[in-house]
Amino acid sequence: PAPEGTSAGAWVRDYQVLIPFAGPPGHFRRISVADFLDPSFDTRRLNNAYVLVGMTALGLGDGLPTPVSGNGVPMPGVELNANILDTLRTGRAILPLSLPLQLALGGCLLLFSFLLYPRLRPRASLAAVILFLALALLASALLLRLLHLWYPPVALLVCLVLGYLLWTWRRLEWTVAALAREREQALVTLHSIGDGVIRLDRQGRVRYLNPMAEQLTACTGDRAVGRPLAELVQLRDERHGRDLGPLLDRCLQADRPATVQVDARLANRDGREYIVHVSAGTIRARQRNSGVVLGISDLTETRSMAERLAFQATHDPLTRLPNRALLKDRLGQAISRADRRRLRVAIYHIDMDSFKKANDMLGHAGADLLLQEAAARLQAVAGREMTVSRLGADEFVVLQEELVRREQVTEVAEGLLAGLRRPFVIQDQAIRLSASIGISLFPDHGCRVDELLRNADIAMSHVKETSGNDIMVFTGRMQDWLQERLDMEKNLRLALENDELELYYQPQVRLSDGRLMGVEALLRWQTRDGRNISPARFIPVAEESELILAIGRWVLEKACRQGKEWQDAGYPPITIAVNISPKQFLQKDYLQLIVEVLEETGMPARYLELEITENTIIQHLEHSSRFIQGFRELGGTVSIDDFGTGYSSLSYLKQFPVDHLKIDRFFVRDIAVAPEDAAITRAVIAMAHGLDLSVVAEGVETQAQLAKLLDQECDKVQGYLLARPMTAREMTVLLARGGSCAAYPARNGKE
Repeated sequence: PAPEGTSAGAWVRDYQVLIPFAGPPGHFRRISVADFLDPSFDTRRLNNAYVLVGMTALGLGDGLPTPVSGNGVPMPGVELNANILDTLRTGRAILPLSLPLQLALGGCLLLFSFLLYPRLRPRASLAAVILFLALALLASALLLRLLHLWYPPVALLVCLVLGYLLWTWRRLEWTVAALAREREQALVTLHSIGDGVIRLDRQGRVRYLNPMAEQLTACTGDRAVGRPLAELVQLRDERHGRDLGPLLDRCLQADRPATVQVDARLANRDGREYIVHVSAGTIRARQRNSGVVLGISDLTETRSMAERLAFQATHDPLTRLPNRALLKDRLGQAISRADRRRLRVAIYHIDMDSFKKANDMLGHAGADLLLQEAAARLQAVAGREMTVSRLGADEFVVLQEELVRREQVTEVAEGLLAGLRRPFVIQDQAIRLSASIGISLFPDHGCRVDELLRNADIAMSHVKETSGNDIMVFTGRMQDWLQERLDMEKNLRLALENDELELYYQPQVRLSDGRLMGVEALLRWQTRDGRNISPARFIPVAEESELILAIGRWVLEKACRQGKEWQDAGYPPITIAVNISPKQFLQKDYLQLIVEVLEETGMPARYLELEITENTIIQHLEHSSRFIQGFRELGGTVSIDDFGTGYSSLSYLKQFPVDHLKIDRFFVRDIAVAPEDAAITRAVIAMAHGLDLSVVAEGVETQAQLAKLLDQECDKVQGYLLARPMTAREMTVLLARGGSCAAYPARNGKE
């Protein structure tokens, strides 16, 4: 129906279509009026054809410009109607794409492009926008060609181009901001790093210094900028001492990127000198060098530390003498030189005999001073021609080269020994030391470094084993002596495994009534062939080889188990005293080991007594206090063995919660004939009683000694006068008889 207000014959706009022109003007066949009115015109030519009548001549009718009009020639109105008729007849009318679909299609393409831009590099994003433009045109063409839908791409193309430009602008903003941040971070980094950074222009003038560079050059950035580097610092190659200026100039003038790395010495205007590592690299701009950046690392402290570490690796930190590693190196070189020149090399291995006692008396600090003074004396005697080294503890080695006469070694050794025999004054105390010196010679006693050192050590050990305070040159028999000690260690290990060791028990008797109060467990070794090995021979070997730890545990277990057996048999309980070595005493878990043994054997702790030597206690005061207190809390008792043979006994005695003192046989031996010894024992007994301690005197072998101790009110005694050490079976018989030692008269021999 016609819209309201219009006549029934009026044209009304319904919808819009686009005309797909069949071709340019003149595409459709034209027949002039004259030809049509000619009688000869064949009207059959118009069969099944649409005929439109109109003016086609230009200027006579209406003419309209169309997209297919070429050269500005308008299309006649009748031909335009022919195109419309052809479009309607063939159904090829082009409909504009609806606005919602246009917006949807354009929006999707724009959204996809905006999502893709941030993920692409600038060149890739340019290629992407070209691709999106092509896609927009292709989509428009395909819609027109295939679906006869018209999608105007201009707006989309404009949006894509504007969007790309907008994104490029934003990217440029971000890039500039990122560069600013990076520049700020670079400046912060340059101000924070521990290396100096200097930038030079092409003429070698300073353009920038970071704070570390200002510190190295002793010049602020404001004063340094614009000045040649040579006016601020002097850089010289560390190895050859050459000026680095020409090298940096060549780097500045190079046409290609160049780098320089070199260790150098830097001297600034204040006269300070640094050891530095210089790294130089060219700055490239427009395909040419525009300057150089210097990175300067201060190696002064690092190099100093490396030198100190190298010194510590080859020298003793206390005496600053060469250590074993440097000694071996120098000895190897000395052997090579002596071999070429047919000369001898002498090795003097020195060990101070009584240093342990001096260490006990002076303490660690005083002992260190003593070692330093001893090292200085040895150096003074040896002079610059010899190498004096310290191997550790109180052992030194002197290396002598170019030895012509073998007799020279005795003269040198006597000089070294005399230097150590002179009294040392340490902490206002006069200390006298002796030393044992073992000597080996190249090539007489070996041609290898380790062999010569070992043989000198063997000779020194032989001196200490025999008399000490003497000089000995290595001989082949000493090797036999060493082999004997090694064999003893091996056999002792086998004896422990094969149960060849045995405990003997020596009674301890109360003087007041003769009652048996306890026994001391003593270790004995009888080989399978019946030979008895003296404890004086095998105990030192055990202590040196660490076997003493295993043997000590065996002794503790055996003694506790035997004590428990006697108690279970109904005999009166007695205390069993067990000697512990210094190495056992210093074990961190030794107290726990005692607890385990007591639990395994069932032995009550109150019947176990530990005998610890006085020197062992004094050398480790803090550990001694903790250990003794811990053991007494278990219920056990502690006795100080060999009392009076160490240092500072009286001053430290009150610190330890011990129960008994054992007077060494050294003081008991002449107690009946030497008033001095009697006075010492009397004083010790009186002092011990004043501290509520009981006293045991060992080594009692005569009635006179016994009477003297009884007169001095000694509490308990042990010795051959009362009873010899006996086996567990013999001790069982004694206990069965009531514990009277009268049944076991003294026998000849020593404990």
